[in-house]
Amino acid sequence: TSTCNQGRMVARSIFLRMGPMAVREELASMPTSETGIWTTDGLPVNAVAGRFVPPLRSDGSPIARRDRGFTLLELMVVMVIIGVVTSMALMVRGVPDVGELAKEEGKRLKVLISFSTEEAILTGREVGMQFYRGGYLFLQRENDEKWQYVSDGPMKERRFPPGFRAELTLDGRTVELPTGDERKPKPHLVFGTTGETASFRLELQGPKGYRMVLSGNGRGGMELKRSDRS
Repeated sequence: TSTCNQGRMVARSIFLRMGPMAVREELASMPTSETGIWTTDGLPVNAVAGRFVPPLRSDGSPIARRDRGFTLLELMVVMVIIGVVTSMALMVRGVPDVGELAKEEGKRLKVLISFSTEEAILTGREVGMQFYRGGYLFLQRENDEKWQYVSDGPMKERRFPPGFRAELTLDGRTVELPTGDERKPKPHLVFGTTGETASFRLELQGPKGYRMVLSGNGRGGMELKRSDRS
């Protein structure tokens, strides 16, 4: 480069004008670094070949390439890779597995039914559960003995995942479930203050024919399993 050539020209000029011995004396009088390398315009140059020396540590040892940090290009490549991996993860996560959705919904129903049963026993007030095609609601009896929907807390209204619908059987009899707009405050399941309720079978039907069944014996026992019926 231009600085390297400058170093060579300086050394050659001194050599031609002063001779070998004088050159040695002249080089000895030039400013040097701690490592014995004389400099031209503040840039370290090899005294013989006029070449640049790599960056040095305070102890005079060269700084290895791996110790000099990342270049802008390397950082940009890493950022692109992270972006691609994140996008792929979001895409996979954005299409949940039908079976996993059905299992999670079945587990949630099981927990909420157990909670409602305990709530009725502890408060001494009956708790009702009403299903419709797209979800379910909980109800409680007020002082005037009328059923009122619960609007908040664990027993608030819940909707099934998109593409899922329910089929309910009570004491061996299939119940026709209303749509969301047709519902009235009348529960299908009533959890009494002693923990009893009707035996039931709730089949959650999902896309691709996937079915999950939650059944209860009316005495607090429940079973959640996949249905093989197509």
